[in-house]
Amino acid sequence: MVYDHELPESRDQQGFAYPAIFLPIIIPFGFIPDLEIATAVWQGLNTSCLILSLYYFQYSSSTQKIPPLFFAATWYFTLLMIFQAQNIGILIAGLSFGYWALTEKKQILGGVISSVLFIKPNLTFLPILVLILYALFNQEIRYLLGIFIGTSTLLIISFLLVGPWIQGWLGILLRYSGYAKITFPIMLLSDCSLPLGGILVSSILIGFVIFRKNLIYLLAWSVPAQIILFPQTPIWSLSILTIPMVVVWMKGQKFPVLIYWFLGWLSLLGNIISPSWWQWQSLTIAILSFGLIIYSSYITNTTLN
Repeated sequence: MVYDHELPESRDQQGFAYPAIFLPIIIPFGFIPDLEIATAVWQGLNTSCLILSLYYFQYSSSTQKIPPLFFAATWYFTLLMIFQAQNIGILIAGLSFGYWALTEKKQILGGVISSVLFIKPNLTFLPILVLILYALFNQEIRYLLGIFIGTSTLLIISFLLVGPWIQGWLGILLRYSGYAKITFPIMLLSDCSLPLGGILVSSILIGFVIFRKNLIYLLAWSVPAQIILFPQTPIWSLSILTIPMVVVWMKGQKFPVLIYWFLGWLSLLGNIISPSWWQWQSLTIAILSFGLIIYSSYITNTTLN
């Protein structure tokens, strides 16, 4: 429908670099005959997922109720990804409902929803690992069962659709890095200064230890950690920083969030000033996100409790 003819098998099909477990989610939209309508419905689904998931995320533990549309409509990177028909709303829903499940004891349902996080592992591996380990150490077996049910279902359907795909997908990832903009923040920093890279990694690990018993801060911490420690598509990765923004806002620290929001928009000017700014953008904004979380936890006296 996009190219008006079938692409030959030798050509990468539109640079599709997702694992095949994404196929069961998007194939139903292929039955909508009009491409523009299918895209609009997909964008509507992601917008709905984003708003609904932020509502349940704050519902779990917040006394500072927030209008979810504030974050959905004003954080540049999330807004851009929805406009470009990416799946950011579904990913944020996976994180938000995972947290909601573990705090509201809706573990099986939340685990099934959280399984969608595996469709974008370079962006969500650490957050989903945090949810799984937290459930494991706190004996939340029903949540782990939900993860198993959801992931197994996606895997079985994907194998039925395209057969064994994991080895081929790894090859696609290698080709993807050759034609797409990729930034690897921790390697970029280490290449400039190995000691600074070591300090940043150590600080990230210390943060995981400090927040290990506080799920909401632990999850918020894992999001910028994922951006820094894994290769990313620059703008794409920053869209998920909605999560730490919501966490800090929920804890009553609205003014720091607004400053962070303003700096996120201001960072766009860096691409005009310096052609190489995009390589540093993810690192800089993710580190600022750490600062936001540290400030909030200090003000609210949150450590291991």
